Amino acid sequence: MTAVTAAACGCRQTEKAGPEAVVEAFNRAVTCGDWCCAEDLCDTASMREYLESYKEAWETIQRTDSSAAAIAATILSGAVLEFDKVERDGDSRNVYYTLEADGHTKERKAVVKKTEEGEWKVTAITDAI
Repeated sequence: MTAVTAAACGCRQTEKAGPEAVVEAFNRAVTCGDWCCAEDLCDTASMREYLESYKEAWETIQRTDSSAAAIAATILSGAVLEFDKVERDGDSRNVYYTLEADGHTKERKAVVKKTEEGEWKVTAITDAI
């Protein structure tokens, strides 16, 4: 199994990756606007709405206020992701993590499931409860 990770906003092949590495790579790809990489790291059927809404919001801000988009990109590129815990839920893993950027934090939960090919894919991202 080979995992795709986001490195400096570009995908590259790396060693086998577990649920946490896939969640981190997915978040980096989304914050960089690397939609192809983000799609490769998730189950696009279940994550389609999440990706489309994020992509639409990003494209809107770029069109309407390029200065704000540049500031947001700078802030997001410096975001820190810290893992809180991983819980097994059948053949899925619930990955709880905290994102911190520019003094603001957001607690999130990613559901990650292993495919038939043995790769972990993000199937959902929600606020952590």
